[in-house]
Amino acid sequence: MKPLKLTINAFGPYAGKEEIDFSLLKNNNLFLICGPTGAGKTTIFDAISFALFGEASGGSRTIDSLKSDHADKSETSYVTLEFMVKGKMYSITRYPTQKIEKTKKNGNIQVVEKKHSVEFLLPDDRVISKTTEATKEVEKILGLNSNQFKQIVMLPQGEFKKLLEAESKDKEIIFRNIFGTEKFLKFQDKLKEKQLILKYMAGKNCECMIDMYESGKELLNLREELNQYHIIFLDVNMEEIDGIETAKEIRKITKDVFIVFVTAFITYALEGYKVDAVRYLIKDHESLEKAMTECMDTILEKMDYEENEMTFDFQEGKTTISLENLIYVESNLHRLVFYMAGEDAVHYTIYTKLDDVAELLQNKGFCRIHKSYLVNLKYVKSVERYRAVLSNGKSLAISKARFLDTRNEFACYRGEI
Repeated sequence: MKPLKLTINAFGPYAGKEEIDFSLLKNNNLFLICGPTGAGKTTIFDAISFALFGEASGGSRTIDSLKSDHADKSETSYVTLEFMVKGKMYSITRYPTQKIEKTKKNGNIQVVEKKHSVEFLLPDDRVISKTTEATKEVEKILGLNSNQFKQIVMLPQGEFKKLLEAESKDKEIIFRNIFGTEKFLKFQDKLKEKQLILKYMAGKNCECMIDMYESGKELLNLREELNQYHIIFLDVNMEEIDGIETAKEIRKITKDVFIVFVTAFITYALEGYKVDAVRYLIKDHESLEKAMTECMDTILEKMDYEENEMTFDFQEGKTTISLENLIYVESNLHRLVFYMAGEDAVHYTIYTKLDDVAELLQNKGFCRIHKSYLVNLKYVKSVERYRAVLSNGKSLAISKARFLDTRNEFACYRGEI
């Protein structure tokens, strides 16, 4: 985080409005704040901490004691902090709990108690006005909670000892943020999660393919190709676009994929279920493996895994295929070609009627769009005038007689009607 400007009004020992323009320091990263005892040095840190987290930098000051005793009783106390994180600008204004005197027209004085409030302006012009929600958002942006922030960003007088005496787990978090090693921890977590999934699937005698992505943005670049996945595991704290927003974008593309959050941020569990997440797993929990097993059991049960497999006597040999990976079936006379998804994009051939296969796959998400094509709606990107555009870029003809039925089935599948 890079502070840009701090504005305080009727705060601490400062009776009026004061501004500190940190941008004037330019690239001078080391500077000294000096002054006699009681001059207000610690108040600067109090103001920054209060703006971000709604509390003072030291444990001895509470938010109902932050308004200046020297200020006019009609003055409103507030702090505004403008700061930058990863090139994005933020502005947050907080008002501590305070009493404000207002003079009525008849000359009487009314004392109004103003509770702690906030206005948090985000780079996308959204404004957060709930105090707890603003604090959570700050924690997510900075990757630090209030205590961690105080220990690594600023150490008020008398508080340095707390860093030295902190628990080993807390120190690990603090120094991880100081030295920027979090990305290595995340990679380690991903490998651990991958190992748990592979171990589970091996125990079920099921093959699986796992792809790993560095960010939500990279994943979302797949667009309709997301349909190739059955399950997507997301962290909440990710660069550029967080896990919750990534999940919302995924749901705009497909409602079929199972979303699982594996994260250290338990406070976002409710948000996770709003995007129809199957589970919200806490990554540093001792029983993660047990939770992962229960999660996978639930998903396979929902997928009705065994019923989504069928065995055919192909020309290439008797093979059991996953219907989830079957993109479409093409008929040429009595010879059918099964086109499959996956890295190898294999296809199988069999001599039978497409009518017979269509009957076998009835109510399993397949649509007969033409006398020659049976298509898995999961892989249909759009239905245009007499054409079905697939997520792999293939375009298949839709017969005039079947166009309206195809369009309606596709709309129902997407949840549009």
